[in-house]
Amino acid sequence: MHRRSFIKTTGVAAVGMGAFSSFSGYSGEMIRGRQKEITINSVSANFEREPLIRPFGFKGGYMTEIWQTASLLESNSGIRKIFL
Repeated sequence: MHRRSFIKTTGVAAVGMGAFSSFSGYSGEMIRGRQKEITINSVSANFEREPLIRPFGFKGGYMTEIWQTASLLESNSGIRKIFL
């Protein structure tokens, strides 16, 4: 698997898992004894490379930067949430 396709597929999977874990525990408004359904309209994911002051590692494996990730979900009602 190439790096770009790996990033695309894992980004979509991470967003999906984030949405599931965030919305599955939702115990807010109920409609006739059941939870309100949420329809996701759009999804976006991105990352930013953050350089470290000095390399961090152990036994020859060192990191010089870390990746900060963010995901955006938007529902049909226009509500947008960012997951870090």
